[in-house]
Amino acid sequence: MSIRTKRVAEEIQKVLSERILRGLRDPLPGFVTIRSVEVTSDFTHAKVFYSVFGSDADKKGAREVLDASRGMLRGEVGRQVRLRNTPELHFVQDESAERAARVHELLREAGVPPTTEELAPPRAKKPARDL
Repeated sequence: MSIRTKRVAEEIQKVLSERILRGLRDPLPGFVTIRSVEVTSDFTHAKVFYSVFGSDADKKGAREVLDASRGMLRGEVGRQVRLRNTPELHFVQDESAERAARVHELLREAGVPPTTEELAPPRAKKPARDL
C-alpha cells in the first residue's frame, strides 16, 4: 500500500467517523466505531471496517443503517476528500476485538497464566534527552 493510499484511507476514516458522530438520518443502534479503511490502488472501492458495541440486534441494525446510508456517506466523502472518483463504500463488520476477548476468556478458563505484558500497566515513553 502506497503512502498516498494510506493517507486517503485515513482521510476517509476521519470523514466517516465525524459524520457518524454528527448523526445519520436513521439513528445507529449500539455504539459504532469506524476501525479502519482499506482503499484499492485506483481509489474506486473502499472497505470500511466497523465495530458495534451492543447486542446482536444492535449489530444487525447498525449494518442495515450503514447500508441504507451508503450513498449519503459516499457523497460526504466525495465533498471532503478531493479525488477524481469517489470510492464505492463497502461496509464490513470487524469482529477482531470480540474474537480476541473470547480467546483471552478461553485461555483464562484453561488456566493459562497471563503474560507479563498483560499484567503490566502501559509504560509512558521516555522523553528524548538533549545532548
